[in-house]
Amino acid sequence: MGAKRSIVTMPYVPLTLALTALWFGGSTWWYVCQTQELCESTTNNSVVTSADDTDEVKPAVDEDTATPEEPEAVESVAPVAETEDVVEVEQETPEPAPFDTTRTVTGFFGPNSASFTQTGWEDELRDFAQYLIDTPGQTVEIAGYAAQVDNDVDETNLSDQRAQAMADFLTDEGVPADQVKIVAKAYQEPIGDNQTEAGRAKNRRAVVRFN
Repeated sequence: MGAKRSIVTMPYVPLTLALTALWFGGSTWWYVCQTQELCESTTNNSVVTSADDTDEVKPAVDEDTATPEEPEAVESVAPVAETEDVVEVEQETPEPAPFDTTRTVTGFFGPNSASFTQTGWEDELRDFAQYLIDTPGQTVEIAGYAAQVDNDVDETNLSDQRAQAMADFLTDEGVPADQVKIVAKAYQEPIGDNQTEAGRAKNRRAVVRFN
């Protein structure tokens, strides 16, 4: 009888050992993970790195929300214009137009007088004076005139005085006296009607001409 009980109980020994080991392992896991909270929990968003990786772990980047990197600014270089040697051309100063020696200047006077009745001829006569100064060989003739009237006035002497008044203006501007010639023509060569006051006013004159 003793030998037969030993044969029946032998198969249950491994099963008992397995259950004992399973219970021990479960108790250990419960103690370590649930009681001490030492078990490392894992999530779907964790990034696993190797033990040998010492570089900083960069979080995952969402391509839909990531800000694109701006391209590096390239410094623009203006094109260098080709330069040509500039040759300065000396411009010739144009020569002044030749003086018109056919011009004349006329001055008008009051009745029985060698005083001018109008102005405006002075600037033109100054041009004459400058030309005479610049051209020593050039001369002018100044002819004095008078209106023809029935009175005792010496028309020749009066016309001479009127010519001399124009000559004095030229010499006062610096023209040598030997370049100025005067002539008294009295009532010769009238340009106005001596029977009217307007005509006589035109005849009381002195005219400067180039010889």
